Amino acid sequence: MRRLRERRLRIQVEDSEFEAAKKRGGYVAMAEIEPAISGMMQGLTADMRAKLEFELPDKYAGCGAIQCKEMNAAAIDWILRRLKDGAAAVTSPQPTRAGNA
Repeated sequence: MRRLRERRLRIQVEDSEFEAAKKRGGYVAMAEIEPAISGMMQGLTADMRAKLEFELPDKYAGCGAIQCKEMNAAAIDWILRRLKDGAAAVTSPQPTRAGNA
């Protein structure tokens, strides 16, 4: 019985902490950020296709293996920067209006 009370108390504390974090903006509903994530991923997908299907193949013509690897590495770095920048834009806290915080 004691363990059950301790477990209930722990759950109540966790619920209270969660509610307080939500009020501070520590948690955001998935429904609020899914459109931004989806838009960012659609844009990134289109950009990746353009780079990997159209831009790079033309640049490979006449290049040796080392040059192709260097271009691939640069393309991968570009993609990873886009992912990082997009993730930061989607997850960064949005400014709140006075009285809504």
